[in-house]
Amino acid sequence: MMILQTIIAFFVAISFLVFIHEGGHFLVAKWVGVWVHQFAIGFGPAFLRWRGRETEYSLRIFPAGGFVRMAGDEEPAAGAKKGSEQEPAEEPAEPQVPPDRLFSAKSPWQRMAIIAAGPTMNIIGAVVMIILLAGLAGVPSVQVAGFSENSPAAAAAMQPGDIIVAINGQQIYFSQQVSQLIQSAQGRPLTIQVARGAERRQLTVTPYWDKDRGRYLIGILFNGILLNQIGQLATDAPLARQGLQRGDVILSVNGQPIDDWFEFAQGLRVALQAGAAQAHLRLLRGSQLVKQSLDLSAGPADLAGWLKGANPALISVYPSDNVVQEIGAKSFLAQQGLQKGDRLLSANGEPLHNFVDLIYAFERTGQTGGRLALKLQRAGGERTLRFEIPDRNPQAILKLLGGMQLQLALRKPSGLWQSLVVGFRETWDILVTFYQGMRSIIVGKTPASKALSGPVGIANILGKSLQQGLVSFLFLIALLSLNLGIINLVPFPALDGSRILFIFYELVRGKPIPAEKEGWIHAIGFFVLIGLLLLITYNDILRLLGQ
Repeated sequence: MMILQTIIAFFVAISFLVFIHEGGHFLVAKWVGVWVHQFAIGFGPAFLRWRGRETEYSLRIFPAGGFVRMAGDEEPAAGAKKGSEQEPAEEPAEPQVPPDRLFSAKSPWQRMAIIAAGPTMNIIGAVVMIILLAGLAGVPSVQVAGFSENSPAAAAAMQPGDIIVAINGQQIYFSQQVSQLIQSAQGRPLTIQVARGAERRQLTVTPYWDKDRGRYLIGILFNGILLNQIGQLATDAPLARQGLQRGDVILSVNGQPIDDWFEFAQGLRVALQAGAAQAHLRLLRGSQLVKQSLDLSAGPADLAGWLKGANPALISVYPSDNVVQEIGAKSFLAQQGLQKGDRLLSANGEPLHNFVDLIYAFERTGQTGGRLALKLQRAGGERTLRFEIPDRNPQAILKLLGGMQLQLALRKPSGLWQSLVVGFRETWDILVTFYQGMRSIIVGKTPASKALSGPVGIANILGKSLQQGLVSFLFLIALLSLNLGIINLVPFPALDGSRILFIFYELVRGKPIPAEKEGWIHAIGFFVLIGLLLLITYNDILRLLGQ
C-alpha cells in the first residue's frame, strides 16, 4: 500500500510540475503569436485528446513528462528534457502554418520570453503555493529540539518540545528570527513566550557571549537532537586515546544518567571544574554494557579540548504535536497496540507533547529496566499500553519509532499581510538554502551524486511527505517547483537556460549559431545529465536499501 501511495504521489506531483512548466511556454508562445501544434501532459500514446482552434491537447499514458510543440521550433520547449517530443506516426496531418506564426520567425526577445516562461511559471507557482499554504494551513512551528543543561534556556526552565511563539512581543514563524533577535539583544534579557501543549508560558532568557563562535547564544537546538552517542571520532581525538569508540552510547558520567550530548558535556565539565582525577563512564557498546574511566589528569585541561575531534550522532526531528498521523501495520508501536488518531498523553508518568518528548521517553527507559507505560487518549477514553523497549541504543530507538508519524505542528499567520510576509520569507529561506547547497556542490565540498535526489529519491520523499499530511505534500511540491524553475534557468546544455543563452548570443552577434552545432551541444549536455541522473538514482536505491 505504501509503495502504491508513493508511486501515485510521484506521478501526481510530476504531472502538476510539468503542467505548470509547459503551461508557461504555451501561454507566452500564444501571446506573441506562435502557432502551437500540440500541448501534451505525459508521453507515449494519447488516451485522451481534443483539438482547439489551432492546438491539439492530449493526455498520454506515461504521466512523467510533457511537451509543447511549436511550429518552427526544431525541438519542443522541454522535449529534450522529458523525452516526449517524438510524434507518433498516427498523428493527424497538420495545417499549413503562416510564415509569421513560426517560432523561428519571432524576434530574439520574444523567443527568449517563450523559453524563460516555463521555469518562470514554476517559480511563480511555487511562491503562490507557499503563500497560500502559509495563510490557509500555516508554517511548521519553531520547536525546541534540545538545549544545554547549563544554558540560559535551561536556567529559564525551557523544555525540549517547547514551541517558541513570540520574543519581546514579535511573533515568531522561523528559527532564523530567533537567531536575529538573540543577536540584536546584545546580551539584554529576552521575554520569550512558549507553547507547551495547550499551555502558554512567559520565560525570561538572557543570551550569553560565546567567544568560540563569536556570537550571542541561549543554548538551544531546533532541527535535531544531539544524541548521547558518538557519531564521529577522529583517531587522534582525546576521547579516542582514552578508549572510547565511534558508536558508543554514553549512559552515565560519574553515576549521573545521560540523555543527550549536552548532558555528557556538562558531566565532563563538572568533573574538570572539581579537579577530579577521573571521570567514570558507563557505556553501551553494541549490545554490551561497558565501564570506562577517563584519566582527566592525562588529557586537556578544558572541556573544548576533551571534545575536540568528537561529534555526537544527530536525530533530525520535525515540529509535531502528540497525535498519531500515520502508523505502519508492521511497525513496533503498532504491534504494541498504537493506532492512527491516538493522542499520546504520557510515558512513565512524564507528559508527552511531541516527537521530541517521545524520543527522550524511550531513552529514559534505561532507568526503568526498559519498561514503558504509554498513556493515550482514544475515542474519548484513556488507556495505557505497557511494553518493553528491547534496545535502548539511540539508532535502535529510531527504528522502533519508524513507521509512525505524528501530526505536524503548524503555526498560522494572522491576516493577509502577515501571510504574504511569512510566505515570501519562507521562499527566500528556501532560495538561500538552495544557493548554499549548489555552492557546496560547485566548489566540490559535497558530491552532486550524494547531495541531489533522482526520481527514486524524490518519489520516496513525496511518499513520506504524504504520510505527514496533505500540507506537507503540497509544500514539497512547491519546493520541487521552485527548484525545477531555478535549475532550468542554469545555462547548461539541454536546459532552458542554455537555449536562452544561445538566443542572447544571436542577439549580440547578429546571427544564430548553426542549428546543427547547437543540436550537438544540447545532445552532449543531455547525455551528461542522463549519466548524472543514473548515478543519482543508483545512490537513491542504495540509500533506500540502507534504510
